[in-house]
Amino acid sequence: VKLVFFDTTEDPDILQKYQADYSGTINAGDIIIKSGSQVRTVKTSEMFDVDQNKLQYYYYGQISYKDCITGFSGEQKLTSAIMYVTDADPKKVAFITQSNGENIFNQQNAYSVQALQQLFEDNGYDVTTVDITSDDISAETYDVAVLPAPQNDLTEDGIKKLTEFLYNNGDYSKQLMYFADYTQSATPNINEFLELWGIQVDDCIVRESDSSKNQQATISLGTAAFPVASIVEAGDEDTSYSDGLSNTTLPIIAPLSKSVKLLWDSNNERSTQALLKTDDTCYEYPLSALKKSSDSSEESSAENETEFDENSAEKSEQIIMAAGKRSTAMGEVINTSTVFVAGSMSLVDMYLTQSSSYNNGSYVMNAINVATGKGGGLTIASKDMTAKTITIS
Repeated sequence: VKLVFFDTTEDPDILQKYQADYSGTINAGDIIIKSGSQVRTVKTSEMFDVDQNKLQYYYYGQISYKDCITGFSGEQKLTSAIMYVTDADPKKVAFITQSNGENIFNQQNAYSVQALQQLFEDNGYDVTTVDITSDDISAETYDVAVLPAPQNDLTEDGIKKLTEFLYNNGDYSKQLMYFADYTQSATPNINEFLELWGIQVDDCIVRESDSSKNQQATISLGTAAFPVASIVEAGDEDTSYSDGLSNTTLPIIAPLSKSVKLLWDSNNERSTQALLKTDDTCYEYPLSALKKSSDSSEESSAENETEFDENSAEKSEQIIMAAGKRSTAMGEVINTSTVFVAGSMSLVDMYLTQSSSYNNGSYVMNAINVATGKGGGLTIASKDMTAKTITIS
């Protein structure tokens, strides 16, 4: 590794050496990582974790940027950039964020979508944001497609793009990661597409009946008690998507997650596999009952409570993430396309993925690494830079 500092005011032509191989714009203060023709940049601000609430005061000039910093994540950023530029065949991701120029996701999921995109970039993937309506999702260009909790249903043309991408002219070997969310409206086209991969997403939120098993956690929407999910051990015919995780015992928080169902175990060249599940003390709380409860007045709330009794609800293990697979034999090699389905966009909320106390981000990325054959991912915990005070008696 060779380290060079340069001043563009004294040598303005030096940037051309790097800009020629970089599609983005290189700005003053950027850290440039280059190997051969591969170039990646890291902004100084990206080296730090910040308090999003305090950041609002910084934008209004009331505090300095330093006051917003909570942790140093430079090790993760720089190491990931080095891994990317030294990768001879980086995996390319079509990150579907828009439809007809508008964001497809609900605004309250914006931080989770941003955190997921950052996870892919931090793990050395070449990420391109695309519009499902106007852009091609070509199997020749991309290895992975990500569909983060579209608020509205996809058109038949959008479903066709995803289907053709996964089919890859019969060669398969493509991956799709889809996040459902309780904020979505009706999605019949997406539901029909998922059924072909042996997966169904129910209109409910998974809740824990045993409060002692909930875990208090902070996400972008606030702090609350959420169910905890565990990694499902792979069977003889299954793929172990946890291979490579440094610590499989860390909890995975399942906030506001829909329940995911498997429609079959195997069906000719198709198979399904549960990846994350809750304890058997959880139950499904219908979204229809949740909406009635939030819309009802105080006088009618008691009446609505009788429509769904949480105490008598059936308790069982609930799947919150699953995989549907289709394979084909290419000589002695088996090529597989996989559709990963998660029940909540908050599964990759930025507070959960940035924390070294949870396996949320690490597991999701490890699963896609295993599917793409990319090899071990990389997660380096941020170093806490907040001041801690202790009151001594």
